[in-house]
Amino acid sequence: MPTFLGHFNICTMDSKEDEAITPELLSFFYSRFFPYKTYVNWLNYGTESNAAFKNRELSFMLPSEAYLRYHSYNGVEDLKAEIMKMCPTKIDIGAIYTAKPRDRKYLRLSAFKPAEKELTFDIDMTDYDDIRTCCSGASICHKCWKFMTVAIKIIDVALREDFGFKHLLWVYSGRRGVHCWVCDESARKLSNETRSAIVSYLSVGGAQVSKKVQLNRALHPFLRRSLEIIENYFEDIVLKDQDVLGSEENWTKVLNCIPDNEIIKKLSNKWNASNSKSSVEKWGELVYELEYAANASGRKYSKKAEQLQNCKLEIMLQYTYPRIDEEVSKHINHLLKSPFCIHPKTGRACVPIQPDDCENFDPFKVPTVSSLYQELNQHTEGERKVHGYEKTSLRPYIKYFENFVNGILNEVKDKKHERTFHTTSPVLKRRPQEIKKKNIAKKLSKLEAEKASMPDPVVGVPTEFTTSLLRPLEVYKTAADLNASRYMNYFLDRKDEELLFEKTPKKIAEEVEKSLKVESEKVDDKVNNSTALVEEKKKAEMLKSLVSLHNSNAKSIMMYNVKKTIEEFGRNENDTGSAEVQAAILTVRILNLHEHLKNHHKDKHNYRGLRTLVHKRQKLLKYLKRESLERYFTTIKKLGLDERVIEGEIVI
Repeated sequence: MPTFLGHFNICTMDSKEDEAITPELLSFFYSRFFPYKTYVNWLNYGTESNAAFKNRELSFMLPSEAYLRYHSYNGVEDLKAEIMKMCPTKIDIGAIYTAKPRDRKYLRLSAFKPAEKELTFDIDMTDYDDIRTCCSGASICHKCWKFMTVAIKIIDVALREDFGFKHLLWVYSGRRGVHCWVCDESARKLSNETRSAIVSYLSVGGAQVSKKVQLNRALHPFLRRSLEIIENYFEDIVLKDQDVLGSEENWTKVLNCIPDNEIIKKLSNKWNASNSKSSVEKWGELVYELEYAANASGRKYSKKAEQLQNCKLEIMLQYTYPRIDEEVSKHINHLLKSPFCIHPKTGRACVPIQPDDCENFDPFKVPTVSSLYQELNQHTEGERKVHGYEKTSLRPYIKYFENFVNGILNEVKDKKHERTFHTTSPVLKRRPQEIKKKNIAKKLSKLEAEKASMPDPVVGVPTEFTTSLLRPLEVYKTAADLNASRYMNYFLDRKDEELLFEKTPKKIAEEVEKSLKVESEKVDDKVNNSTALVEEKKKAEMLKSLVSLHNSNAKSIMMYNVKKTIEEFGRNENDTGSAEVQAAILTVRILNLHEHLKNHHKDKHNYRGLRTLVHKRQKLLKYLKRESLERYFTTIKKLGLDERVIEGEIVI
């Protein structure tokens, strides 16, 4: 294959260094790789030319650093000719106006206004400089890029689940950030006020400099879902990679988020005295101090206790939650860098990112202009002629972009097809009825699926705690099995068993031996001692069977489970009345009664008792949620209960 641009000066770039970009390289990229047709179909939202593309503003930055705004084009060929002529170092996409942007000089001001534009988001790594310790400014590395992974996951799920958007295009900015284009029709037609409301919904922060995040007692479902994502990455990113508690300068920022000067002073002195612990260990100490102070006497129900309970979550949000450039999202006429242009500093292409696989996206492996040039030169021509990008590492990114655009075009086509139906024909009159039936069936199937996913309101899902509880039938079945685990009644522990069944028989046998020696010196001491020990062991085995749970009644097994529950959920050994302990004891009683009713279906009286216990537990857990969210979620997780069951209506 012949080489391209052989006389140009190509600079090879290290994975973390900038690459020099020449006009010749840009011309090579725009002529061989830029997906003009798919690009125009995306901005046009259709394959036929219309005002969506003709009235779209495109802006360019030239190699001379001149910036040209309000350009517009009629189609693919028009756009390609202009880009090849200018070879811009940057392409920005603006709004769709009420008229062609290039004709704005001949129009009244009131006749030229932005009509619609995709809802866009810009997340830049420089906004994380106050918490990054590995890099700063425009520099990035694999450690700090994980912040972008968390940002993509949180914002993508929120836009899809909370707002119902489907067509989201995430794009790497080419250097240190990511952009999101929400391309749904409903998103494109949002007003500035609505866009600001969405940004406000997604923003978490306050006016304080040291503490930007402040939570209320009741967490919004969006924040709770975001925290679930953050918990999977917080330790790895913030504590291990960024080591935010490694130095006094960094841990001071974290401690300033705590609303208690005593805790700040105590931890600061402790860490200054010995700085040998890792950030993970220090974080454990910080969390312990917050929980201890929140549970301190006289502060349980105070506002201070509530602040201390939420402090851990606030720090996690402050250090990991996405930092959105709000101005980019609030205004329709705001420009944003286009996909598939080349970053002038790094030479990397602005390629799409798959949100489902964003953990595996590596910004340092994104193809550059020079690497694409080399890949194209090394490619061997086959029998089938293919596009230039299919011969290079740019292929998967353009294929993903094509599939994304095709999904939008298919939806636009389906909507247009539905609008073109004429309702005069009796056959076509039935179509709205069919659509209504389908929608009803779809709604019913969705409700059934949601109902199927709902766990049992009585027993929930099995957990390590619930499966460890003893069931009477299981205990009785293993009574004859000598190899089965033996459980002792009357709250006997391992020390009691050792005293009763091992030490006591030996002691009694020794006393018997002494008495035999006194009675007669002719007695074979060894034989008598052995015989006495055997007899005492038999007695011990008889006693062991008497105090074994395998020979006890169901009430004793219930008392054993209650004792185990108090040890698991109690804050101390004497805690039997806290909400979580009482809820757990009710769960033990519920599980026991549920097992009974499975074998005795006609026991109507106990059905009523089961309903009473379940509603008592629900009431207790609602109270616990109001008092402490962290204790609440820990408790329901251990009990295998779903929040929907606790908050919703329970039908048994």
